[in-house]
Amino acid sequence: MIRYEIKKNYSFLQFNDSKSMYDYLYDLLKEGYIITDSFNLSIEVKLNDNYLLLSFLTPEINENIKDNIKALYKKDEIVYPDFNDTLLGIISGFKNNFGYDYKYPIISDVFDKKYKKMIIFILDGMGTNILMNNLDDDSFLKKHYVKSIHSIYPSTTAASTTSIKSGLSPYETGWTGWENYFKEIDQNIILFNGNNYITEKPTGINGFKNIPYKPFFAEMDNVKGYLVEPNFNNKNRTFDDILNQSLEYNKRCENQIQYVYYDEPDFTMHGEGPYDLKVKKLLKEIDEKIKSYSNKLTSDTLLIISADHGHRAVKNIDIYNLKLINELLKRNPSNDGRCITFKVKEGKNKEFENIFNILFDGYYILMKTNEAIEKGFFGLKDDKRSPRIDDFLADYVAFAINDRYFNYKGENNFIFKSHHAGITKDEMEIPLIILRK
Repeated sequence: MIRYEIKKNYSFLQFNDSKSMYDYLYDLLKEGYIITDSFNLSIEVKLNDNYLLLSFLTPEINENIKDNIKALYKKDEIVYPDFNDTLLGIISGFKNNFGYDYKYPIISDVFDKKYKKMIIFILDGMGTNILMNNLDDDSFLKKHYVKSIHSIYPSTTAASTTSIKSGLSPYETGWTGWENYFKEIDQNIILFNGNNYITEKPTGINGFKNIPYKPFFAEMDNVKGYLVEPNFNNKNRTFDDILNQSLEYNKRCENQIQYVYYDEPDFTMHGEGPYDLKVKKLLKEIDEKIKSYSNKLTSDTLLIISADHGHRAVKNIDIYNLKLINELLKRNPSNDGRCITFKVKEGKNKEFENIFNILFDGYYILMKTNEAIEKGFFGLKDDKRSPRIDDFLADYVAFAINDRYFNYKGENNFIFKSHHAGITKDEMEIPLIILRK
């Protein structure tokens, strides 16, 4: 920490990271300082006539320090969840195509006739902004882009892909985030692999066994359904293998639905950022391979390419040991760094709301869980409530609305350069790319 004397009785304290600042703030409040102002992740406190301004940002340091910090703030465009305009509407179109009832409104401009074979192809993380800013205008994917729709919310893989495969909202499946709290063992579990989120040790519990679901086509008697996905236990299974398997299924003479999924460009963007040259190169390779793949599909096939969510560049806020927050909680936060849930101690709700909004105003919107559910963040009002919702979504949910994400795991956690699960435009808008054979 570096201290700058701005004027008499007013000092600016600049910290290297968020955790150091929040630890120092905690100690100041215990000494009797009171918070007098907060803006852009910075806190002003006072004791008697002495003022301190704390920040881990890097503004120009002069007598206008408060205005300089405020000027660093860039507001993001927010897109609220809308379950009447997601890939669940594509699933409805698939069902309708083969004569089955459906729930969610069918997405317009997609289903021009009845098809014998239908494929929904998910490229993980390839939101509309990723598509538009990383590929040339003459690329296959951009040439066949039709429009954008909303990501299923939460805009994260565990929630969105499970909804697409099941045809149900996260409110119904219970799959609301990357990891969640299982009361039967009092641990936060990564849903995909069953490991403890903090220790990464196996727990014997995972989402597929404990929150089961069926593919939406499982009970469609006149259709053969296929899931074509990576095998995360077999690193030798490539994108080419996925494409070839899909083509083998497509050759079969039958009414057919395929769900095809590939875990890129999401994986690369997390480590490199959304517009890095490595991402552009990767997407060009994906584009060329999908073009070749599409040319080999049989006639009477509808190919819909989209994403589970978008991506945006981010920086971390370390809250894994933030005493001002954690001392008010019954257990660790959970769900996802940009859609994070909190279980608050009895009688501490107002105090929690107050300190959270002071610290993170402009970067997160905090809602009581029931309010978020009522507003349709996790599904439609008449969706059947999963029995896991009360534990998983807890008392409060905070939705990211800017470029920060919460690192609530620990100091050795992977630091993301790009992320998702918030409600910014870049995370919430996904493309519809359509090829009709």
